[in-house]
Amino acid sequence: LNAEFDEFMPEPGIDFSGNTIEHSPELTFTTLARYDRPFETFTGFVQADARYQSRVYFGAENEETQSQDSYWLAGARLGLTSPDERYEAALWVKNLFDEEYAMEGSSNAALGFNTAVVGDRRTFGITLTGRF
Repeated sequence: LNAEFDEFMPEPGIDFSGNTIEHSPELTFTTLARYDRPFETFTGFVQADARYQSRVYFGAENEETQSQDSYWLAGARLGLTSPDERYEAALWVKNLFDEEYAMEGSSNAALGFNTAVVGDRRTFGITLTGRF
């Protein structure tokens, strides 16, 4: 993705032409691998996923203080599925390596600080699924 402003002058004297459009990474990559192992009364599975995102800016100004460097997120899932695939029980973890990253940011330069909305830290749980 090469998302940038051809021309963008929000007001006289301010020119953001050529800047990267906010929340537009140059590169994203997602992958998932899953292994299923059938047993007599159920199927077991193990799954791993990963996601990469290059730097994003949170504003048209493209300020370094209002951006997020590139980062990787990984997850895993381990579970059992019934033979008819109607029922599933799984243990899962997201953000496996507890990566710290920002999803949004804003500048409060007049007050002398910046703010950020951070992404979810490592989370884990159990999911029970029934399909009808």
